[in-house]
Amino acid sequence: MNIQEIIKLLNQNLPVILPTDTVYGLFIKKTAENAETLYQIKNRDYSKKLVIYTNDWQYVNAPVTIVKHKQGYRYVPFLSEIISNVGELWGTSANISNQYSVTQVSQIKLKLPVYEYDNLCLGYESTVFNIDTNEIYRQGLYFINTDFYTLYNQQSEITKSFIRNYYSYKNNNDINLLNNHRNLCPTDDYYTQYLIKQYLN
Repeated sequence: MNIQEIIKLLNQNLPVILPTDTVYGLFIKKTAENAETLYQIKNRDYSKKLVIYTNDWQYVNAPVTIVKHKQGYRYVPFLSEIISNVGELWGTSANISNQYSVTQVSQIKLKLPVYEYDNLCLGYESTVFNIDTNEIYRQGLYFINTDFYTLYNQQSEITKSFIRNYYSYKNNNDINLLNNHRNLCPTDDYYTQYLIKQYLN
């Protein structure tokens, strides 16, 4: 399936499976009624909240789920175009509860529409970090050894600009613009280097 087909399904309040920078996720448009759909598909315990996937930049450009006021949020650049056309999404990993998360289409057992992009998934769960208490609920791909505000501020404005423009560079095959912008970014910034790796692959 292509992105436009995925957007159409989501706007019809149907669930889909999409890749993220960690593992494949199960998604649906964020409404109260649609949350129930994901719980039933996944056989998920109702005590475990779904994550809200958003284009809000305050939720950090790294594989981190931010818990704020007891609700988890994630920002994933790959999903930006979809969220811009659908709105925020409910999301959870695309596996039956208590089974392993999936990083390849061949591992998905749920019979749902899938956008295939195995190379995007790094194969580790996101780190879950509570911004209100500075607690790490789950240590995942990103190692947090300081508070959230320091983590967020480590990403320079030029890096944030790079990430905002990355997919337009890629879609238009503007390799020169991408390389010029990349060269201005700090070399130790996780997300910039991750996106560059994806582009070059």
